[in-house]
Amino acid sequence: MSVAFRFLHLSDLLLGEPISGVREPSDALREQLLAAPYAAAEAAFDAAVREQVDAWIKRTEKHVAGAQIAEAGKRLIARLAAAEEHLIQVKAKGSQDTLNFPTMLNAKLSFLAALAGASESGPTRAQEQLCADLATRVEEQVRAVDIALAEDLPAFNALVRNTDVPAVVVPEGEGA
Repeated sequence: MSVAFRFLHLSDLLLGEPISGVREPSDALREQLLAAPYAAAEAAFDAAVREQVDAWIKRTEKHVAGAQIAEAGKRLIARLAAAEEHLIQVKAKGSQDTLNFPTMLNAKLSFLAALAGASESGPTRAQEQLCADLATRVEEQVRAVDIALAEDLPAFNALVRNTDVPAVVVPEGEGA
């Protein structure tokens, strides 16, 4: 019997670690650099939500409410994926792909932090303005995820609960 599972590797997020490598960051830049790992963690948790929803879609395919569950699940997954596609480059599978596809918000923030950290005198006004712009754009996507999780996820859960999908089933052709 084979069991499929995935690991979500989150140990490199360094949540709560002090900022290093950036000389004299402004309060706004410091705040963004501290918040970035938490936003990455939230994106990983959203991936876990999508995996669970997808599993429910697959396991209810033959249920009388399967089409309704699939429609609601796909709507939720689409809302989460739309935000993720603005935050990270989902098409990049290897290092060469970073040249083939446009950079997204996470890469732009990472490059900005490295650039600001390389300066002897701290970040420039333009770097701080760019940081503020990128932060606003990230916050928009985080809000979109929060709305999807606050609206679509409870509706999906209620739909599954109200359709009386059994918790455990014996696969067809097996059992007594």
